[in-house]
Amino acid sequence: MPEPQQKPGGSVVLRLAGDCVAAAAASVAVSPVVTAMDRAITRNAAGAQRLWPAMFEGLGQLIKQPIRNIRSTPTKWLMLVYSATYAGANAAHTLSVYLGIKPALPVLAASTIGNMSTGIAKDRAFARMYGVVAAKGMPLPSYGLFFSRDVLAMAFVFTLPPLVTPAITKAVDDYNLPLTPAQTSLATRLTTPVVSQLFSTPLHLLGLAVYNNTGGGVAAHLQTLRETYPETVTLRMLRIIPAFSVGGVVNASLRERWHDALERRSFGR
Repeated sequence: MPEPQQKPGGSVVLRLAGDCVAAAAASVAVSPVVTAMDRAITRNAAGAQRLWPAMFEGLGQLIKQPIRNIRSTPTKWLMLVYSATYAGANAAHTLSVYLGIKPALPVLAASTIGNMSTGIAKDRAFARMYGVVAAKGMPLPSYGLFFSRDVLAMAFVFTLPPLVTPAITKAVDDYNLPLTPAQTSLATRLTTPVVSQLFSTPLHLLGLAVYNNTGGGVAAHLQTLRETYPETVTLRMLRIIPAFSVGGVVNASLRERWHDALERRSFGR
């Protein structure tokens, strides 16, 4: 997302409406597949089912009964999470431009709040639905770990790409690589969320380990992390591609088209 240069034309209300529409469309596009992946990760972390069999079982159910899966409670949870996350980021950027301030920190704060408030509730619901322990309250350490995970992930998804794209574009030019600025920006948007999983996956798994074994000590939780991290980080890297790489491109593309149309309408172009 570019730094604000001047106050754009068009109604800010219409721009915010477009932000919400783009967020909802991106959410609907990615949530069903991500639901199958989240289910597999949660069941594997709880010891209820091996990761990849659970993954393929979930995708098989989606293929066989797509409408039922799209209307299911788990998928609705994911739609809520991604709608809130993208809408928060979009609205923060739009308002930052109108106020003439740099959008990096507002976008990070808004996307984190949207993702954290809905995502932690989703994680709690998934742990109850797919875990092996009786339903119970989420321990405070799990909330803290999930919060740290979300801040880190949102920084990689929304804040990092516009900050690193100029440096990557310069490197592309210096080495005469066959990439246009638009292609470089797209590649950055697709890759930074994937890289984030190397660092956020341990936080996610520890949060689930604390929930599933509240009385366990640090050594037990770290052992669970060592056992589940290698294959889980692989699936979470695959998971993030539809969730924020593809979803991010869909959201950004729809949002930019909406804003461009309002700009042309405002200035009669």
